[in-house]
Amino acid sequence: FCSSFPRLRLGRPRWIRMLGSPKSSSADELSGFPGLEAHLAREESVVGLFRPQSSEAKLPRSHVRKQLHHATEAYAEQSDAFVHTPEVPEEAIRKRFSCLDFYEKPMDVKDYIEHVLPSFVQDSTHVACGRQIGHMTGSLPHYLPPLAGLVTAMNQNVVKTETSKTVTALENQVTACVHRLIYKRSDDFYREALANSEQTVGMFASGGTVANIMGLWVARNSALGPDPDKGFAGIEECGFLEAGLHYGYTGAVVIGSALMHYSFKKAVDVLGLGTAGLITCSYDEQYRVRISEVERQLEQCRKRKLCVVAVVGIAGATETGSVDDLEALAALARSYGVHFHVDAAWGG
Repeated sequence: FCSSFPRLRLGRPRWIRMLGSPKSSSADELSGFPGLEAHLAREESVVGLFRPQSSEAKLPRSHVRKQLHHATEAYAEQSDAFVHTPEVPEEAIRKRFSCLDFYEKPMDVKDYIEHVLPSFVQDSTHVACGRQIGHMTGSLPHYLPPLAGLVTAMNQNVVKTETSKTVTALENQVTACVHRLIYKRSDDFYREALANSEQTVGMFASGGTVANIMGLWVARNSALGPDPDKGFAGIEECGFLEAGLHYGYTGAVVIGSALMHYSFKKAVDVLGLGTAGLITCSYDEQYRVRISEVERQLEQCRKRKLCVVAVVGIAGATETGSVDDLEALAALARSYGVHFHVDAAWGG
């Protein structure tokens, strides 16, 4: 497995750049640096992986694509047969990946596919198998693997239009579509939102954990935001201690069901509330949070001068699939002037 990690250099040392590439360097230039010619040749082979295909390179690269396609098809066929490869214990898997040394020379991609790829593909968990029921990771539509290959080849960076001219616009469009599906604002609102590059109506995240952290981050910055009239710049700039002193709070909390995903514990930790700042409430026989208990906690927080950053509603608990009474929670949060966050990762 370790041979699959080539020893890459992000940039040549200055003295190597001065000599140039192996093609332009003479024997006299390289004579004073033993082993340098071999080093530059290895570097050239690695850099070549990132260059556009020449006519000479198209044939072997086409063979590599065929190998990968065959491996994908073979994996898909096996996925229906079993969840885990029979009689392959976890100890054997761990031993397979116990090497911690990098190889000096990069492995050829063809050899990697033939000898290394099977070690972690063949005995992986087949999440699409029909015998694996109720797991959040399931099979994918047939068109996604090749589409993922295209997206990988494009390698866009949506943080700025300079590196993602069309995909950034696509992201804004899809975000607005999802926003409109939920909030149903006017056509003018969405036209202005798409035209304004300084704002967004939402954000895509890599998963539920990051989405929950981002959602509570927005809630925290809103609850303890700037107060221009009194010269306070907000928690984002000044931090929790100064924000608490300014607004007269003794702490900050998030309130939700005991069935909240474990990512909320991470979120309150990362955002500076502390894990003790996650207040959990009991649930009823249908696994929905008890509204009366949430309201009781809101009252207690008000008396204790605790800032309630958000009330959390669950739209599909991980363990039970249950959905809280979101309308009642929303009305309760509105009456207390608190941000309402819905964790709908299970439902999409």
